Amino acid sequence: MSPQGRSAPVEINFEALDASDPELEESLEGPLAFGERTSPPPGTEVLVAYRGGRALARASLDLVEGLRGAPGRSGLIGHFQVIEGEVVGDETEGPPAGVALLARACRHLAGAGAQRVLGPMNGSTWASYRVVTERAVGGGPEEPPFFMEPWNPPSYPEAFRRAGFAVRSEYVSAAVKDLTRVHPGRSRALVAVTQLGIRIRPIEMDRFEEELADIHRLSVKAFSANPLYSPLAWEPFRDMYARVRPLLDPGLVRMARDEAGRLAGFFFALPDPAGPKVDDRPSRLILKTAAVVDDVRGSGLGTLLIDEPRRLALEKGYRVLIHALMHVDNPSARISRHSGDVFRRYALFEWVP
Repeated sequence: MSPQGRSAPVEINFEALDASDPELEESLEGPLAFGERTSPPPGTEVLVAYRGGRALARASLDLVEGLRGAPGRSGLIGHFQVIEGEVVGDETEGPPAGVALLARACRHLAGAGAQRVLGPMNGSTWASYRVVTERAVGGGPEEPPFFMEPWNPPSYPEAFRRAGFAVRSEYVSAAVKDLTRVHPGRSRALVAVTQLGIRIRPIEMDRFEEELADIHRLSVKAFSANPLYSPLAWEPFRDMYARVRPLLDPGLVRMARDEAGRLAGFFFALPDPAGPKVDDRPSRLILKTAAVVDDVRGSGLGTLLIDEPRRLALEKGYRVLIHALMHVDNPSARISRHSGDVFRRYALFEWVP
């Protein structure tokens, strides 16, 4: 017995397994089990925390080179999951499994040469990353999570802080509830874009892969200046968007092409199957991505591609347009402030040896 009359705490043990190891799948039952969309690829190292033979927490570990704004080698902690009651808590009997796992992962990655550790990030910024830090901004009612939104217990940010992390980047999602409120620059932008010979039309679903290839080529250029950017090859990009193809309304994915047929910009919006429904139809539309090529920035095309989903949402009977997961310093976040209110905040954390 301890001096306080309590049994000594059971030590937390760690094991690193390959994501494809059958032993990993057997040990991660219940809330720690990977789903089809959340499983890390084979070859990824997964660190698991155990106490008394029971798995309590897990996370994937990666080492990557040369992320935008993060030179050298970066460690990534992704697929972070902890069972209830082990995220944070009373540490008089030792750190809870969530904090202990993060601390152990940092030491492991630093020992492998990481100059910083970022988390949560499932391999890159093309995949799921960030943690929800404020579920209901301004103390209002909490909006239900939307499709593909990062979602976590409220204690996760505190687990990262207790493990020695600090906020590296912040993000927001905004909701446009007054869909009649036209962006003040829309008319001017429409004239300018028309004079440039740019036409905006729905994606051609019978040419989906060719259209998607154009979106990929534009995206890897348009997003290359984003914080922590790394390029993504065509095949994983295609596979990522193929998973949401059954949900698409082609009228909600618009391609802006110039007179030569070159893609100058696009936006990608989709109905929210996870949110509230009206007459058994999704009531929210998610603006997932919008981008333009460098040589038309400032032309008004960006403004139009941000405002056009609002018009379509109104036309098609949606109640809310969500501008999803914007970096607080991105132009899209600034544009959306004309017509939307921030309802959720997120962060990406960083630990430095």
